[in-house]
Amino acid sequence: MNKYKVGQTIYIVANNREILSGTILKYSGGLYTIKLSHGISYGPAATRLKEHRLYATKNEANKALEQAKKMSK
Repeated sequence: MNKYKVGQTIYIVANNREILSGTILKYSGGLYTIKLSHGISYGPAATRLKEHRLYATKNEANKALEQAKKMSK
């Protein structure tokens, strides 16, 4: 069973420096297809990511970003 459902809003940490929001479009072969909502300078975009890269809330994504910043020092 998938943790996230089609149409659900999720958050990802991009390049260990910013949080992007998106919407789940599809799940197939262990990957989620996500339509990114904002944060991309050249307009709308989509990507495919594994579940461990996705966060249900912005707060969860912020915690992951803080942890990534601490580890890079």
